[in-house]
Amino acid sequence: QEQAPAPVRFDVSNLVTLVGADGCEYVIDKQCAMMSKLIKGQIEEIKEGEEAVLPFPDIQPDILEKTIQYFYYKYRYDNDPDERPDFDVPPEMALDLMVVASHLGC
Repeated sequence: QEQAPAPVRFDVSNLVTLVGADGCEYVIDKQCAMMSKLIKGQIEEIKEGEEAVLPFPDIQPDILEKTIQYFYYKYRYDNDPDERPDFDVPPEMALDLMVVASHLGC
């Protein structure tokens, strides 16, 4: 008789939740989120054991989602520039993403 697999345990101390303008929550890896200087500073202010939930009420969900994709891209390729592919940005998002990137320091 087969045994059920052991449950996967997540260490929530390695996660941070970013909340966009519509209240939509994005749970992402803390190291990736810290690609932003602003978010890194906010995370460092959180006491141990507190949940890391960071509101960004002025960032629209599609822009926040693309920004998060960039965090993962930057985390993955910053130390491997020779293998770095282009990061695609739809032209209609370019200005908003530049404003958010400037605000977040990434």
